[in-house]
Amino acid sequence: MIMETFFSTLSDYTFIILNDEDVPLSAGPGSSDLRMILLIVASAVLLAAVLSAFYFINRKQLIKRLSSLRKQLGITETGYSFLNSRLEQEIFDLEVEVASTIAVEV
Repeated sequence: MIMETFFSTLSDYTFIILNDEDVPLSAGPGSSDLRMILLIVASAVLLAAVLSAFYFINRKQLIKRLSSLRKQLGITETGYSFLNSRLEQEIFDLEVEVASTIAVEV
């Protein structure tokens, strides 16, 4: 009785059975197509390269400024911190020290 009702409601529909090979993405999201995975990995590597380039360009400018301030104050220390925030803090401290010596001279 239930099967007859089910098939009577389906009489207006046509069923097409496809082989798995005929259906795109039949293997699911983990298909053997590696191009998308390689594109994502390449994009991540490129993003990391760009971000690190910005970091090191900023670091180079900070070290240049810090070196000139140290030379101006007669500091012979040559070591630099790896973190840009510490370099900025040291530059700020040395600029305050240079500004205080200028104010005293005037």
